[in-house]
Amino acid sequence: MFLITGTITLLSRLVGGVASSTLGWATLLLFGRVPQSKQRLLDLMALCAVGWLVCVVALISPAFEHLIVSSVPRPGGLDLTWIGFVLFVGAIALPAGVGAATLLLADERRPLRALGHLLRGYPLTLVLLAVIAFLGAWGIARSIRSAQRGWQNLHLPMMVKGDGYDAVVDDLVAALDEAGLELERTTAPPWFVVPPKVLALVGGLTTVGLVPDELVSLRNDDLRILIYPSDVALIGRTESVTRARTAIVRRLAFTEAYLTATKEAEQVEDALRKLAERNASTASEFAEVDEKLERLDVAYADWETLFRLRLQVEHEARTRSAAALARHAS
Repeated sequence: MFLITGTITLLSRLVGGVASSTLGWATLLLFGRVPQSKQRLLDLMALCAVGWLVCVVALISPAFEHLIVSSVPRPGGLDLTWIGFVLFVGAIALPAGVGAATLLLADERRPLRALGHLLRGYPLTLVLLAVIAFLGAWGIARSIRSAQRGWQNLHLPMMVKGDGYDAVVDDLVAALDEAGLELERTTAPPWFVVPPKVLALVGGLTTVGLVPDELVSLRNDDLRILIYPSDVALIGRTESVTRARTAIVRRLAFTEAYLTATKEAEQVEDALRKLAERNASTASEFAEVDEKLERLDVAYADWETLFRLRLQVEHEARTRSAAALARHAS
């Protein structure tokens, strides 16, 4: 047990926030929104992939193996050859752990397909590590360029519903146009599109529809926006980013995307969108949603998002009603 806990401690330090965030992004692209009950599987994938790399490098490099040995707590009488044996077993078995994690996330129960997921864990481990390294390096380079220009980075999490990517893009483009932000709509460079497609292909997954054929990029001299199926990434001058954020957040409440992370919270989002379609504005129309919010057991961030959406739907309806009355009176 001390070998396991010590190794996990070391791997957790090596994985770090960048790898975990990158792997979480990749998994969202591959599997859609993952229930909170399966969140630990993301950590398992990260630990297995990076752990495999650690084991292989340690077996090849005596100096790195010495680092592993010195980092893992052990009784004084333990033969050091056992640690080498654990590293060897890890190099063989950890990719199967990656495959097992994808198997559980995909909820695949057919025996042959389940075996396929386990075997694909070996090439998928290499691809995951490459994606982590690539996006980590890209993130550092982007941060350096942003600092040089005095630009701001911002991410707005969301999850597109099914095949609704194009509809979401159209809605966000319309919202940005209404906000007076003139942006050129183009296809994102290949290095933004290829990694998730390769992950989906190597993983043998059926959810490749979450990866659009053309990832949309919006840009002008002061602002860059990438619309992912699970994220809207903004980078640019602070004023432009702030204006774009306001326009996008307002429109996300009424487009084909979820802003929360659990099934229960998404059901409330669906109810709010139905109220928005009916232009609901009275307390009685919101009574059922308000009752759900009072007893909804979700993370505070999700509850806060739902509460904001509830107020926004009512506010937008009242604004439209007031504008209609003003036009009628005139």
